[in-house]
Amino acid sequence: MSDNKTNSDQPELIPGSHEVQTDSVQHITGQGIKPWSWSKKLAFRILFIFFLAMSIPVTAGWYVNAFTIDWFHPHYRDIYDIARFSPSYRALFGGRNEYDLADVPAANEPAGDTNKATRKQGRSNDSLGTSRNIGHHHGVDSVQVNNTAEVGIAKHHHQRVDSVLTAGQSFSAANGKHHRHHNDSVQTDSGKRLIAADGSSHSRPDSSRIDSSAHDSIRVASSAGNHRRNGDHKNDSQAPPKKNFLVDYTDWGIALLIGIVGGLIWTLIDRNRTKAYDILYYWIRVVVRYRAGIGIIGFGFTKLFPTQMPYPSLGLLNSNFGDFTAQKIYWMSVGIVPWYQVFGGIVEILAGGMLFFRKTSTFGALLLVGALGDITFVNYAYDGGVHVYAFYFVLLGFFILADDLPKLYNLLILERYTVPVRLYPDFRKPWLKYTRITLKALTFLIFFGILTYTEVINFKYDPYKQPSTAGVKQLRGNYHVTEFRINGRDIPYNPLDTTRWQEATFEKWTTLTFKVNRPVVIDPSNGGGSPMKDIQRTFEITGVAGGQRAFHYLADTVDHVLYLQDKNVMALRGGRGSRGGRNRANGNVKHTDNWISKTALQHIGDEKKLIDPHAWSTRRDREFAAKTKEPKRSRMILHYQTTDGNRVILSGVNEARDSIYVVLDRYNKKYTLPASTLVAGKY
Repeated sequence: MSDNKTNSDQPELIPGSHEVQTDSVQHITGQGIKPWSWSKKLAFRILFIFFLAMSIPVTAGWYVNAFTIDWFHPHYRDIYDIARFSPSYRALFGGRNEYDLADVPAANEPAGDTNKATRKQGRSNDSLGTSRNIGHHHGVDSVQVNNTAEVGIAKHHHQRVDSVLTAGQSFSAANGKHHRHHNDSVQTDSGKRLIAADGSSHSRPDSSRIDSSAHDSIRVASSAGNHRRNGDHKNDSQAPPKKNFLVDYTDWGIALLIGIVGGLIWTLIDRNRTKAYDILYYWIRVVVRYRAGIGIIGFGFTKLFPTQMPYPSLGLLNSNFGDFTAQKIYWMSVGIVPWYQVFGGIVEILAGGMLFFRKTSTFGALLLVGALGDITFVNYAYDGGVHVYAFYFVLLGFFILADDLPKLYNLLILERYTVPVRLYPDFRKPWLKYTRITLKALTFLIFFGILTYTEVINFKYDPYKQPSTAGVKQLRGNYHVTEFRINGRDIPYNPLDTTRWQEATFEKWTTLTFKVNRPVVIDPSNGGGSPMKDIQRTFEITGVAGGQRAFHYLADTVDHVLYLQDKNVMALRGGRGSRGGRNRANGNVKHTDNWISKTALQHIGDEKKLIDPHAWSTRRDREFAAKTKEPKRSRMILHYQTTDGNRVILSGVNEARDSIYVVLDRYNKKYTLPASTLVAGKY
């Protein structure tokens, strides 16, 4: 930098760097600097306000979180939430954002009040079919729920399937007659419609068999309308309404409208009094550079320490491929190759780091546009739900590149000699110099120092998409269901039975999963978000059909009792809920918390302290202490007996308050997929 003083009327051209330094507030002309036309000034005024509106948080929750962080006991999500905001103007008027809450900034909720923020900005589906994530890869046991249809299985949970459906034919137990029709559906006297689904029958040597021509899976639904019984089996369920993808970008449209109105007002009152448009352009680029930089670094660290797309759990590995939504398939495809996920994190962090420096900002913006452009396309292709937030960074990257693209085209395509000219304020004044250094150092301390530390802790002890509490070690593994009784009545193995468990798995954390031949409402989220409670971490159940059930449990290891609650609360709401992994409270439910005795609670211990002490944070304490309304969940209380874990006997009360007796025999299942070399969590 030259030692010559800067004249207020004449910019200083820095030799060798072709950078113009000035502290002038007047219009600047000089070598490589052209006067601004009236139309260029108008466009700049609009874009200046637009990108300012896109880069500054507008919800109170963001500021509450930022100013209430306990910097001596931080959680990774405290820092991540500073970086993860995006335009949320509809929230200011009581509206809802349409994109995923889990890993994108639809909600800027304060710590310890995630349910409140979710209610403000979560996506509420009037029908399960309105979700983008459900559309393409339903399993045969999935069921679509809309305003005219509800999930149903039978009049009574003990009722067996009394109809055997073959290809092109259905048999009704109600009238004993065969019907042939184009959609293989039949109306029974109980008001249920059975729809055959292709598949091969299952059999076990020690179990009763069914007709080999029967399908091993059925789709059961009850209609709220009047079905036609006299040969007319037209499907009464309505197709989900198509959604215009531009609706997802409503907040952007509001920001642009603010920019247009503000730009016109600026033009009317300015009357050419603003001179230093080049300096204003420099400062808006700084704002956008740092906004994009901290945002993509926050994203990148969840990949560098692979927790964003976890390695599949045993329950997911045991599920059929056709039972996954398109989004789930993509997320698990990345999760099974953790080192590729790490590479993606390195690219994103490198892009963010280069955006913090003026001389490398062009390279950082190119990386940003390339990496996030690919993520945008992938989310559109797989219904991933993160398309808006990813494209948000692409937009910011193109704005940073806007001044360089003509020069790059001139140099690389036209092969002409090109000299870039940079204009920036004079930072030689001591207070400006040290303020600039302090702010940049603080940014690096927070987003490279503290965030790195908290991400390491999160990966090792508290991965945010997996339950953090270790499960009962004796119970972990895959099990055959050898014996199954309901109210003392033995139910032999039958793949068409809608009550009997088909197989069960105890994860290494506090989750029991099992399958039944009964449709479940799919949770279409990606299982993310920021819940501290294990029961709200739902990646292992989201996007999965095929009758897969997942129950979180608290274990009384003294009296050998498991207190279980269903993790899929969306099924209890009939498909209504947000796309985020956080569970929205149901204000209409009067929920009692005395279902676990005081003695059992003493044996279980304080849930918030069941994780490794290294993972303790003030955020965790705040969320457990917050008085929030919990949604109503299906519950089971099961006593377990085992000596070495090879045989486990469960007995107690199921979610329908019937007595249940289950004998499980462990088996070792060999997976083609090798075990992950990067294992998150300590169990």
